[in-house]
Amino acid sequence: MLPFDYISLGLVSRVEGRRFNDMELFQICTALLTGGQETTTSLLTNVVWRLLEAPERWERLKAEPHLVENVIEESLRFDPPINSHFRTSLCPVQMHGAELPERSKLMFSMMGANRDPDIFPDPDSFIMDRPLNQVKRHLSFGYGVHFCLGAPIARLEAQVGLRKLVECLPDLRLTGSPERIDSWIYWGQRELPVAWD
Repeated sequence: MLPFDYISLGLVSRVEGRRFNDMELFQICTALLTGGQETTTSLLTNVVWRLLEAPERWERLKAEPHLVENVIEESLRFDPPINSHFRTSLCPVQMHGAELPERSKLMFSMMGANRDPDIFPDPDSFIMDRPLNQVKRHLSFGYGVHFCLGAPIARLEAQVGLRKLVECLPDLRLTGSPERIDSWIYWGQRELPVAWD
């Protein structure tokens, strides 16, 4: 009997009568590994960077800590930890006058989708108190069957982490320019130079 975990489940599962191939299993394992580590780290460094690059934002969050959830969601919208996703169309699709045949390889930008002015007014501005019912329409955790399994824990970790930073390091400040992760898929900080008294 196999242990019950996602990798073992992937090895024995069948979808429409067939098992996952090696590439599909590799992609599942990669998503589980990076989704639980790199993305949450990037979420936290992105939100802290956005708050500290404009010190009035940090000061406002200290004065209005009830905005933590809004700020986390706005950071997810404005600076999604994963900038691009890849998909394969399962059937022919017509979109904006273009015909995409079945099995077309697609890449879409989370950052572009999250800045749609029809969904998000003033999309190129980081708005700390953007209403939750609006800002949570971002696609940073995916959508539908591809929605991130770890979204609830990532949100919780980010909220707890940001609350603790504001509470324990109220005088946190940038001391230099951050160094971005060298990737066109991931969007985060490799280094975020900060100091506190």
